[in-house]
This record gives sequence, C-alpha cells and structure tokens, in this order.
Amino acid sequence: MQEGAGTGLILEAVYVLECVSPPDLHVDRFLPPTPIRVLVNERGAELNSELKGIRKADGSRILVQPALSEGLLPRLMEKAQEIAEGRIASFIQDARTEMREQLDLEIKRLKDLKKVNRSVR
Repeated sequence: MQEGAGTGLILEAVYVLECVSPPDLHVDRFLPPTPIRVLVNERGAELNSELKGIRKADGSRILVQPALSEGLLPRLMEKAQEIAEGRIASFIQDARTEMREQLDLEIKRLKDLKKVNRSVR
C-alpha cells in the first residue's frame, strides 16, 4: 500500500478531456474523449492509481458531516481538478504529434500522387 493511503479519506475523481470542435474536423480521431482519473488523500496529496487493499466506505455517511462536506471535500475536489488540469498538456501534445505524423504522411502521399496524376491538385 502506498504511503498516506492507510486509514484516511481518499477522493477518487474522474474527469473527461474532450475537444469541442465542429464535427467535420474529426478531431476525435486524434483526441478522443479521454478519462483522467485522480486519487487524492485527505491532505490533498496525489496517490498512485494502483492502490490495493482499499475498502470503499459508504459515501452517504461522509457527506452528512458538515466538516467534511463543506470544508474538506471541496478542498480535495479543487486539488483533484488542479492535478487533472496539469495532465492535460501531455494529452494534447500526444494528440498533436499523432495528428502531424498522420497528416504529414497523407500530404506526402498526395504530393507523390500529383507527380503521376495531373488531376490531383
């Protein structure tokens, strides 16, 4: 088990990264809706997503405690969102790299085709 994951509270948050664009651009072929899973402990420290031996608690009992639902939980949700937002750049960079590789190959193919077929512009 990971340090800090003992008996405390762990918040699991899943965000979905997706690009909003006109459908005819087909951006989803390079950046499909991508889940970003974040785990933080009660101190706001990020935990490894491969935690083992964690017992899930009844969340409804936690949410009725004002100190948790009004204080700790919003702070942990903010921290989880910061962590998720910090990961976005790498997903976008990977998508751009993939897009450039695919489109560069397509451009090369069309240029080569243009050399042997005048109707290709």
